[in-house]
Amino acid sequence: MALSGKLIGYAEISKKGDVFHDLFRHNPHEIVAIAPNKIIEAVNEENHMAVFKVIGGDLVEELYKSFTIILHVEQKGDGQVATWTFEFEKPNVSVPYPTSMMDYLCDLVKDLDAHGSTN
Repeated sequence: MALSGKLIGYAEISKKGDVFHDLFRHNPHEIVAIAPNKIIEAVNEENHMAVFKVIGGDLVEELYKSFTIILHVEQKGDGQVATWTFEFEKPNVSVPYPTSMMDYLCDLVKDLDAHGSTN
C-alpha cells in the first residue's frame, strides 16, 4: 500500500518571480544544497516554476521511496509568493512528514529575498 503525501509551504517575498526562478533554474550552485542529488525534471519559464526530482542521498535512500520538490513563484495581491510543494511516497506510516525541511526552504527563500534587497 503506497503512502503518498503532499506538503505545501508559502513564503511572501518582495522580488518578482523571475528572480527566484532564474536563481533556482540557472544558478542552483549558488544556493546551499537542499538535497544531495537532484535533477531538474521540468521548467516552466512563463509561470516561474521549477520541478526537482531527488534521486539520491538520505532523503530517498533512507526515508522516502520518491521525493519531488516544486518551486513556483507567483503574484499575490501587491506582492509575490514563493510556493514550495513536496510530493513524496513514504515506505510506512512511521516516516514523518518533511515539515522541518519545508520550514528550512521557506526560511531560505526569505533569507535570499532579504539578501537580494540589500544589494
